[in-house]
Amino acid sequence: MLLEYYPSRLGFLAGVWFSLGSGSSVLLLHLSDTHLGYRQYGVFERELDVYDVFEESIELALREHVDLVVHAGDFFDSPRPPPQALRNAIRVLGLLRDRGIPFLVVMGDHDLPRRRMLPPLVILEDLGLARIIGLRGPEKATVRLRAGSVVAAGFSAIRGPAARQRVREALSRLASARSSTGSGLPSILVLHQGLREALAFDYELDVSTLPSGFQYYAMGHVHLHYVWRRDGGYVVYPGSPEAFRRDEAARQRDRYVVVSEINSREALSVQRLKLTRARPQPVYVVGYEGSEQFTRFLAGLASVLRASNGKKPLVHLKVMGVPAAARQRVRELVERVLGDRVLAYRLEISHTDTIEVREVKADRPAPDSINAREILAALLNDRELAELGYQLIEILGSDSGEAGSVSEALQLVRRFYGIEDEGF
Repeated sequence: MLLEYYPSRLGFLAGVWFSLGSGSSVLLLHLSDTHLGYRQYGVFERELDVYDVFEESIELALREHVDLVVHAGDFFDSPRPPPQALRNAIRVLGLLRDRGIPFLVVMGDHDLPRRRMLPPLVILEDLGLARIIGLRGPEKATVRLRAGSVVAAGFSAIRGPAARQRVREALSRLASARSSTGSGLPSILVLHQGLREALAFDYELDVSTLPSGFQYYAMGHVHLHYVWRRDGGYVVYPGSPEAFRRDEAARQRDRYVVVSEINSREALSVQRLKLTRARPQPVYVVGYEGSEQFTRFLAGLASVLRASNGKKPLVHLKVMGVPAAARQRVRELVERVLGDRVLAYRLEISHTDTIEVREVKADRPAPDSINAREILAALLNDRELAELGYQLIEILGSDSGEAGSVSEALQLVRRFYGIEDEGF
């Protein structure tokens, strides 16, 4: 069963299975998918938003006096982050180092270089700002804290052909090392992988196949918040600190980190903490019934759009059933009414609101929804390529023709194929 919230007795819960005295407890903060350096839609302010919520996450760790911070991958958005991303990481993680709080991280797929080059996270480790778990393969390491010791286990993200089998093999290697490393200590499993309960198609594991024996399973890769129970422990996705796609903004308006309280015998609590600096991203879907009606809708929308937390909103607007002759008029109205009130808007114009009716065989249940990723994967016979196609559709699906969309799509293709920016 999906669990949303567990009140804490003393503090909160987050991301590692712990080892302390029987009467002691430890506080941990768990975050993931910060994607430092990402400039969504080519808008500079969106890159600043990413740095802002990362800093707020670390400030929450300091405010709650946690003993450990765990990051479950995709720390950077690219294995070649811009200098400002590296500079922000060094400055903010220095706050943890100055307080003696370890920062544990696994490498997500965005952190992993496609060529033989040094991952930028290694620079942070060399500076004493981070401890990478599983850099060279599945690893279990005993980490000393101010309050005791903990065993952290994990490995870098595994993608591509036979990923599910390779993930299971890596977990078996960790299990075989359990008796020889940190025996008797509390421990956490840190993974940047997809679980079936959170992703209908793009997954490598499900909650029931996670190895037992861990009090906390710190997950990354999914940008939405989920919590499940697993043999007395917690399996947690904190979600990304910022929403990076329309569907993420629609499904989860608020963004979180997770703080946890555990001791050597049990997990005491898990609580999500809302990030107050994430940019508002309202999502609206409206049917088009003529220019006059649409103008009234926009006027009402403009009256409720206000900058909150000092940030203008990023609006996602889908207009259904627009005749071809009215498309340009819709664009002009949106720009005139919303242009000065928002940081940016993403406009999708649908020519019709007709729903496709498909025949469903009697011996097969009807799907709850059409899964675009699954359809693409079936057509292309390649899960990674299907994911690329899905993200390109999300980016380029807007009918606004914004140059930032093309730029973002090109960046995505470059990252996927490992192509140098120069001359592309």
